[in-house]
Amino acid sequence: MNFNEFVERDEKALEKASKCRNIDEFRKLVNEHHIDYRGEEELENAWSWVKSQVKNQDGELDDDALNSVAGGKKDSYSTTNTFNNCTGATGGSSNASSN
Repeated sequence: MNFNEFVERDEKALEKASKCRNIDEFRKLVNEHHIDYRGEEELENAWSWVKSQVKNQDGELDDDALNSVAGGKKDSYSTTNTFNNCTGATGGSSNASSN
């Protein structure tokens, strides 16, 4: 099972992941739930996605979002595509550019 499937199957997945205080705790959660990931970068992308979802639920913007709003940084990917890249899911935003 990949992280996307975990989130889809378990309605409390994001809540469980959001309780992780750092990537090491997140890695432990991922391993406990037998979630497959391909390398450390994919795990870090999933962890970043979880943090962005938690901040978005709180009504706060993360640093990347603040930079984008302020015009200080332009990403060539969306959170959806980052999550999909990390989980191997398909679909998502059609306006993301590929480099």
